[in-house]
Amino acid sequence: MTIVGIVERKEREKEELRRKIMTAARKLFVEQGIENTSIRKIAEAIEYSPTVIYLHFPDKESLLQEICREDFAALHAAEASIGRIDDPVQKIRAIGMAYMKFGVEHPEQYQLMFMRRHAPPTADDLKERGDPTCDGYAILEHAVQDALQQGRIRPEYRDLSLICQTLWAGVHGTVAIEITMKSNPWIQLEDFEVRARTMLDVLIRGMCNNEPSS
Repeated sequence: MTIVGIVERKEREKEELRRKIMTAARKLFVEQGIENTSIRKIAEAIEYSPTVIYLHFPDKESLLQEICREDFAALHAAEASIGRIDDPVQKIRAIGMAYMKFGVEHPEQYQLMFMRRHAPPTADDLKERGDPTCDGYAILEHAVQDALQQGRIRPEYRDLSLICQTLWAGVHGTVAIEITMKSNPWIQLEDFEVRARTMLDVLIRGMCNNEPSS
C-alpha cells in the first residue's frame, strides 16, 4: 500500500470512529438524558476508552453541538430536496411533509433537535438565520411570504411569523405524537401518513383561500 493509501485509510477509519461516537452519544442523550450521559458512558457503549473520544471532541458539550449541527443540516437538506415548486401553497405542503417524514425516520435526531431545551444561540449561529440555503425554517418563511404576496392566504391572517409558527406547531405535534405515543396501547393511532396529510389539509385549508385537499 502506498503512503497516500495509508493516509486515506487512516482518515476513513478516523471518520468511521467519529461517526460511531456520535451515533452512540445521540442514542444515550435521548434515552438517558444529556445530564445523565457522560463521556465514560459513551465510551463504554462503543467499547473504547474515554481518551479516544477526547481525541475527537474536547468535551460533552462540543459533541452535543456537533450532533445537533449535523442533524439540523440533514433536516435542511431534506426540506431543500423537494425541488423547485412554483405554487407557494403546494410548496408549503411539500415542506411540511418533508419535515414530518424526516422526524419519524430519524426519531433520535428529532428529539434532540426539537424536544428538549436548548441553550441560547451564539452570534455565529445567528449568522445563518433567514438564509434559505442553510436555514430550513427560512425555506418555509419564503414560501409563506410568496403565498401572502399572491393573495393565497385569507385576509385575516397577515402575520408571517404567526402563520409559520402555527404551521410548525401542527407538523411538530404530529411528529411528536408519533414518536412518543406510537407504542402506547391507550390510543390506537391512525396511519401516520394519513394523519400527516390530514394535518396539512386542516392547516392549509384553514388559512388559505379555496385550497383543495391533498
